[in-house]
Amino acid sequence: MFSIMFVVIAGCSNNEGKEKTNVEKNDSVLAGYTDEEMVYFFFDAIKNGEEETIYDNAFEGQQAILESAIDQLKIQMESTDISIEVEKIIGKVTVENYSLMLLINKLIDKDGNTINYITAQIPLLDVDGQYQYAWDIKKLPDEIAKHDEEVQKQVQDLLEKDEKVQETIKWMNDQNFALKDAYNEHMEKYQ
Repeated sequence: MFSIMFVVIAGCSNNEGKEKTNVEKNDSVLAGYTDEEMVYFFFDAIKNGEEETIYDNAFEGQQAILESAIDQLKIQMESTDISIEVEKIIGKVTVENYSLMLLINKLIDKDGNTINYITAQIPLLDVDGQYQYAWDIKKLPDEIAKHDEEVQKQVQDLLEKDEKVQETIKWMNDQNFALKDAYNEHMEKYQ
């Protein structure tokens, strides 16, 4: 349930709402963060209730979709009493100044036990050397948005042809098989 919903919310929107102007360079708590640091910060911020920093570091026009995606994710997490942490960044697809970070996250129960692993994506845009969250590629400037199909093809190529990525996905699936009883028991409590 989480892997499907999270990956889906990482790139689409039917929500219109508050707009955000681009973050001024060095005007942010996250100024100077690398793309990898932005990925780890995203989940830590949600875990620690610091979503406003994520919204403050969203590319123009992306705040509303981020709010919607994070709200959905928090509802899922709270309704099943779990948290999500980044286990590993497994790949990166880059077109111009847009990057889509591919990762494996772990679902953790309230006792700190890992109960499942999921895949996820975090899209970022490099604006004058500062990364900003860019959740919906179709709502980015045309020079980036036109590369949507190319980005998806690169993701498919990475998943299908990169041996290291395939090994990591296999590891995740093996872990999930070993954890399936713990995961099922946990989820049954919340149905």
